[in-house]
Amino acid sequence: MRQLYPQLPKAPVLRVTSGQRVFSGFPSKLTRLLLLTDLKAASRPAFESAIELTALFTAQLTLMHGEPEQNGTYIWRDDPANSPESDSARAALLCLMWEARKRGLDVRLSTESGYVPEQVWRTAARYDIDLIVLAQKLFGSLCPLSSRSHTFETVEGAPCPLLVVEDRAVRTLP
Repeated sequence: MRQLYPQLPKAPVLRVTSGQRVFSGFPSKLTRLLLLTDLKAASRPAFESAIELTALFTAQLTLMHGEPEQNGTYIWRDDPANSPESDSARAALLCLMWEARKRGLDVRLSTESGYVPEQVWRTAARYDIDLIVLAQKLFGSLCPLSSRSHTFETVEGAPCPLLVVEDRAVRTLP
């Protein structure tokens, strides 16, 4: 992929365990974060990390659904083909937004699902995102685009760094 598109950026991948407060490679300023979530319990630590960073930096948080829908890439269309899964995903995202807003945070929703890396990168670029936050489980779908040296991990095409949050209870071995 690098030979075909030499202009693609390589963004750093930062990894933390849920509850971890300090990590290296952190962006110097954060004004906008994007949380990619599949709305399952394993993604809750990523949500909490995004909430904490949003509050700490008085940033804006954008929520994006990161699980494939059976009927297409958008979960917000108002057509009769919408599945019950789309309705439940939409409701769950709205609940997360409400929960974050109860904490006094500036939160908005992305109308596009982000289960293909290009969709996530496009949304991050559109909203001028400084950091993408996601659970380890969701990072698996982006792995084909990642590369790792012995000390540094990157992902191709991302317009900003990714923060991968691992749940302590579901810690995986490298």
